[in-house]
This record gives sequence, structure tokens and C-alpha cells, in this order.
Amino acid sequence: YSGFGTTGSNDVQKRELAGFFANVMHETGGLCDINERNPLSNYCQSSSTWPCASGKSYHGRGPIQLT
Repeated sequence: YSGFGTTGSNDVQKRELAGFFANVMHETGGLCDINERNPLSNYCQSSSTWPCASGKSYHGRGPIQLT
């Protein structure tokens, strides 16, 4: 991702970075949450190709949530 926030005009670069950080702030409650609040399910859609691991939880965590 070497082009992230580094290509295009200064305005384009600023908009790209602002959008990224806005999403991070939204998804993490201002970088206060490290796990998704009140996940409604474990989000795993098992298939024969990609089965869900037994006993594992699939939910949003970290700055970039899975939701």
C-alpha cells in the first residue's frame, strides 16, 4: 500500500487520510475500544472451503473492525 496517502494532489492525499482516520475513530469509539461492543453474532459463515474454527469468535477487534 505504498500509494496510500501519497499519490494525487495534496487535497486528494488529505481526503484519503482523513477518511481513513475518520473510519478508525468511528469503529473504535475514538480509539477507546479494542473489541466490538455487543457483537450480535460471531459473523462466521462456514463453508466447505472455509469452515469456522470450533470455539473461536469472529467479531470486530482492533482499529479496523470486521463490521
